[in-house]
Amino acid sequence: MRKRKIYIKKKLKYRIKVICFIIFTVLILNCVNNILKSFRVSENESLINENEQVIDNQKKENQEENTLLNENNSYQIPNNRQDIDNNTTDYTTNNEPINNFERDINKFKNKKLIAFTFDDGPNSKTTNKLLDNLDKYNARVTFFVVGNRVKTYEDTLKRAYDMGNLIGSHTYNHKNLFELNNNQIVDEIKKTNNVIKEVTGSNTLYLRPPYGNTNKNIKNLANMYNILWDLDTEDWKYKDKNKIAKYIIDNAHDGGIILLHDLYETSIDGALLAMEELSKNGYAFVTIEEMATLKGITLNKASNYFNLK
Repeated sequence: MRKRKIYIKKKLKYRIKVICFIIFTVLILNCVNNILKSFRVSENESLINENEQVIDNQKKENQEENTLLNENNSYQIPNNRQDIDNNTTDYTTNNEPINNFERDINKFKNKKLIAFTFDDGPNSKTTNKLLDNLDKYNARVTFFVVGNRVKTYEDTLKRAYDMGNLIGSHTYNHKNLFELNNNQIVDEIKKTNNVIKEVTGSNTLYLRPPYGNTNKNIKNLANMYNILWDLDTEDWKYKDKNKIAKYIIDNAHDGGIILLHDLYETSIDGALLAMEELSKNGYAFVTIEEMATLKGITLNKASNYFNLK
């Protein structure tokens, strides 16, 4: 009997210990859980604050971009670009480009006008082949040059300019301007305009953004006339002079702007074949600047020009 009582007491003590252990464990787990909850809440609050800050910063950037164009469509330097232009010459000008070759364009007044434009050059072989043949058709064209090629082919560019062709910018490295920040956009345009002026002695106010990608902010930063196109020969893809010529002839219209590239001989040959045929159909081949003058169009730097009608 005595042994049984002792056994019962031991068993009771054991149960009491187990119960105490369970209670203690539960309390510890509750404390740990509360600590983790507090940490998560703090972390989430921090993330929310960071996200709100990102949104606020984005709003400020958008507000800065929207203030670039004032009521008179004049150029303004945003605060985050002030350091770019300090101690540097202005890369744009309100003076019209001066071409040192002038031809009498009045003879074209009663003709249909079309503008052949060439991107991505210059190139000594192909660009010069085009220049060699322009006089056959009393033609002048517009070149949108890539800035990093200008110094390598400066003799070709100078010849093109001296003949009376219009020189425009296709940026310095042919980058997608949508993927660049404001500083990089300015650099692409400024460097190209500067190198064109070094070779030709004249400013250019004509820009063709790579891939035709532009928007209000880019136009405000550039402060140039944005010349796009409405006749895309896709010459870079086909490299077939007959296909290129046929497309131009079939789609030609008064005020049209044709997109070509003077890096490819097939593009030059196709353009010359088209000029041969179109000249018989009452067309005159003029630069963008000549076309705007003949049609009495005052170009606007806030607009995109796909054609000049």
